[in-house]
Amino acid sequence: MDNIHRLVNFILPVTACNFRCHYCYVRQEERQTGKIDDLDYSPEHIQRCMTKERWGGICHINICGLGETLLADYAVDLAVKMLENGHYVSIVTNGTITERIKELCNISSELKERLFFKFSFHYLELEKRGKIDVFFENVFLVRSCGCAFSVELTVNDESVPYIPTIRKMCREKIGADCHVIESRNNLDGFSRLTTLPIEEHQKLWGQFNSNLFAFQQTQWMKKCNEFCYAGDYITSLNVGSGWLLPCFSGGEPIQNVFKNPNEPIRFAAIGRNCPWSHCYAAYVLMTSGVIPTVKTPTYAEFRNRECEDGTQWLTKTVSEFFSTKIYETNPQYSHEKELYIDILMSHVYNHHLNSTDFSQVAKEVQSHLGKKNIRTVAVAVYGRDDKWIDWFFSLLKNLKIKIKYAVDISDSKGNEETVREKLKHRFKYYVKRWIYCKKEKILLLNKNDYLPKVDLMIVSDYAHATEIIPFIPVIYKNICTVTELMD
Repeated sequence: MDNIHRLVNFILPVTACNFRCHYCYVRQEERQTGKIDDLDYSPEHIQRCMTKERWGGICHINICGLGETLLADYAVDLAVKMLENGHYVSIVTNGTITERIKELCNISSELKERLFFKFSFHYLELEKRGKIDVFFENVFLVRSCGCAFSVELTVNDESVPYIPTIRKMCREKIGADCHVIESRNNLDGFSRLTTLPIEEHQKLWGQFNSNLFAFQQTQWMKKCNEFCYAGDYITSLNVGSGWLLPCFSGGEPIQNVFKNPNEPIRFAAIGRNCPWSHCYAAYVLMTSGVIPTVKTPTYAEFRNRECEDGTQWLTKTVSEFFSTKIYETNPQYSHEKELYIDILMSHVYNHHLNSTDFSQVAKEVQSHLGKKNIRTVAVAVYGRDDKWIDWFFSLLKNLKIKIKYAVDISDSKGNEETVREKLKHRFKYYVKRWIYCKKEKILLLNKNDYLPKVDLMIVSDYAHATEIIPFIPVIYKNICTVTELMD
């Protein structure tokens, strides 16, 4: 049996859609431009960047566009290449792009064993466009070719009168009620998108007996204060550009993972600094194990259904994989590292914890570096104003460790306009940093200056580590990013 090592949400640069669902969060935010953008990197290059070895093991890769996923001609190719890498792949689709669904059904049996279709059942749009039969024919096609699948309907007030019809239709066509999933108002703090009283809303849609929906109701608008491994155990990947984000909801960029397939990925957990009101994707993230201290049902339980004839929507292989938790295959942080990451990320996300926490983390960092015989450090900084850099310098100044110097590793390559903008930004940076370094009596050097040897070179900007590290002289074998300091 395969175990999940990470969950990666592939965001395709697709805002085109053949449906116009009123509850679509992309339409709410006026992002549905009707475009299918090209990828900056080829599917072959992306495949080289997504090896099991680089990502720590077998991943669950969820492929989803901001419109209809399968309108992109590269969606199938990407899915196949991820399956060839040994990962499990979920395809989110409205079930009407028959040609592409057939392409996926025609791949080898070995690959299909790890392929899962998440059919979004947009009943009103299907009915309006005369696509009901097309939808269920494609679900049947996927089922008959041996792929796992699930059918889910986004709840909405306009569909309430049709609940009996929808339930009867699903039982006849796919042997069970579809799952239902809460809709949200992205313009109002992820509130429920309904005008009904909550009790009535829950009772109406509770008729589907969907574990997914029931779990959502327990988590809605519930702020989680547990340590969250979003940014490490789970991530979102902009497939158009290669930039990695910590969560399905976004967050501060971690790293461009497509620039260099051989560069290690420097994951950066959010900790207790989630900037959102609640985890609206808890039915995916928590059930996959993003927060080890929060015990939940498995992801398989929220996708599977047992039909009246005894068959199930999930295949045995997919069901077993979706029943594992990420924290079972990944080491959890020590208490000391949790504390450090919490404080660091509190400055990234502007939470700024108290001085007691600062004193404690300084003590832990001091102990950790002391065990490694680190006595002198230098800090490599990029030519931009990092949100946490002042705090980080202050932390190091409170340790019994000498900061020999800070070194600017800015890269000024590019066209004239880009260079001009970088120089403008760099001037602002230099003024601020020069003032700070002069006050703290820290030597500020350029990457072309002679750089004295130190025990450890710390890269302050984890998001651009792949751009910074190549410019650090080769004499510095002991290099880490600011998020790796407690490793």
